[in-house]
Amino acid sequence: MTGGPPPRCFDVPHDPSDFGRCYRLLQLAPEWTARLEEVAQAYPAWEPFVREWDKLTAMYEQLIVTGCELPSDSALYETMQQLEKKGRTREGIK
Repeated sequence: MTGGPPPRCFDVPHDPSDFGRCYRLLQLAPEWTARLEEVAQAYPAWEPFVREWDKLTAMYEQLIVTGCELPSDSALYETMQQLEKKGRTREGIK
């Protein structure tokens, strides 16, 4: 996204805290949101996350509104785990 060389390791967010860091980055650089498809193309494990980004964002924002501490037993966490599994399958990783 910055024009530099791509990172060697580029993993998906694993939990609501990880997603929160992505969310806050995109709040600071909203023009990158439109480029998420580039991330999915470069890193297939991201494809399910990019496809569901709006849903994940809404779930994250709901956790913020309710004042939850981004629990690992939330619907957001469960959804992220399912998407991670789909992404790993896309990459051929079990």
